Amino acid sequence: MIYRKCLYACIALLFIFNIFFVYKYWFPRKVRTSSILTPLETDIPITFRTEGGILEVAGMMKYENLLREDNLKWWFVSWGTTISQIRVEATYRYHVKLSGEWKVRIRDSLCIVEAPQFEPTLPVAIDTAKTVHKTERGWARFNQDENLELLRNSISEKLKEMALRPEYLNLVREPARKTIEEFIATWLLKEDLWGNSEWHMIKVIFPDEKKGTFTTGVIEAETEIEGIKKITRRVPSADIPIKGGGE
Repeated sequence: MIYRKCLYACIALLFIFNIFFVYKYWFPRKVRTSSILTPLETDIPITFRTEGGILEVAGMMKYENLLREDNLKWWFVSWGTTISQIRVEATYRYHVKLSGEWKVRIRDSLCIVEAPQFEPTLPVAIDTAKTVHKTERGWARFNQDENLELLRNSISEKLKEMALRPEYLNLVREPARKTIEEFIATWLLKEDLWGNSEWHMIKVIFPDEKKGTFTTGVIEAETEIEGIKKITRRVPSADIPIKGGGE
């Protein structure tokens, strides 16, 4: 009699489990989007301002392969390595701060601009439609989804590190220089700040390119015009090592 009752109970539990399984996987519930996040997280915009303004000067698009490995060893035995990889199309943008220190000088037919250092605009943008991911677990590991999620959460920080790489900065250096040359020509110089001075070429120099030749010791007279320094004394060509500059 007891065995029969246990059998009936097992059959009942199995029946309930089957109903739950069918309901869970064959008839998924329709979930409203608004029921996932609270209104505080989705409906209230957070505004911010860019103090002083920025000038976007260059950009670059590149596919980046991000990798995360998780190896487990216990009692000198390797329990396998979980490997996750994400491939994203990253768009790097670089800017200079308009509120930074700008120095503009005229020497003969050359306009020399000492611009603020260009820097990456963060966070780096990615195209989610072109994102591809893959994850594989070690032979005795079951954390492939967790490892992939950790890699996803580190995308912004990894791309920030890449945006600051010297090789990336050098790739956008000349496009940034060209943009600032156009900016100076179409805005600052058209404001008639230079009076009767004539210029035929603009040379942009960034702070990391200066090697001690641009010191205040070579300047004897200067006046400030709305925050921009205008040199009234010609600097000898030997003081500024730029080829073809006003000789």
